[in-house]
Amino acid sequence: MIYKIFLTFLLSFQLARFTSGVAAAPSPPPQNKDWPFDATEIRAPDGSITAKFVSVGATLTELWVKDKYGKARDVVLGYDDPEQLLTDPAHPYFNGIVGRYANRLKNGTFSIPISKNPTPGAPNVYQIPTNEHDGQVTLHGGIIGWDRRNWTIERKSRTSVTYKHIDAGHENWPGTVAAYATHTVENGGVLKMVVKATATEKTPIMVTQLDITSNQPAVQVYTSNWVNAVRKTHHGGPEKSYGRWSAIALEQQGYIAAVNTPEWGVDQICM
Repeated sequence: MIYKIFLTFLLSFQLARFTSGVAAAPSPPPQNKDWPFDATEIRAPDGSITAKFVSVGATLTELWVKDKYGKARDVVLGYDDPEQLLTDPAHPYFNGIVGRYANRLKNGTFSIPISKNPTPGAPNVYQIPTNEHDGQVTLHGGIIGWDRRNWTIERKSRTSVTYKHIDAGHENWPGTVAAYATHTVENGGVLKMVVKATATEKTPIMVTQLDITSNQPAVQVYTSNWVNAVRKTHHGGPEKSYGRWSAIALEQQGYIAAVNTPEWGVDQICM
């Protein structure tokens, strides 16, 4: 049997409203004492796939599927100690939710409405801290993007877990965004991930997860050229390390840098 792994994004943006007289949503489950490094496991009823996550970045830490011999194998890179998701200076973006804007922003700038080569300091131009290529670009949302923020568990079951993150204008992004990431496993070795968000102001939003595939309009293939991290124990660590070309990340996302390329006619400004 060939086991399939899917990553599905559903991005739903709307103006956040607070209305009196509306019944309150059910309270989320209490957070684990180990939060944000608490491990949550979900398993498909047929046992074909098991996934583990931590609240830091709503990060996938283990993904167990069976090979052609029926042996379960963990097929994603990561750490034995999830605290390294925050402390590893190499910051390889292992399987977390990347945002508020995935991939690269030239000079860390964009405008609303979008324009070509926006000038820093000009009206309606936003400047996000740069963190790559000697300060030439902003990568994956800024110095501390969503993959290094502490999400909270909103709800969970045996086969699904939903994480919530409130981005209150971190890294100089406009407005406040409430993001919800739901991971679900299904029979037949299927893993799905859905992201929904609401925003209080117009803002660019484009998310991805650097591990598996989806139905997004664009994909960047990253061959782990800059990866250098100690392997998990069941991958041969700590004596061995993940190195260059040790894995492939299919970064499914919207059109890269469309927020600064108005001639494409792609509007990534959401509200």
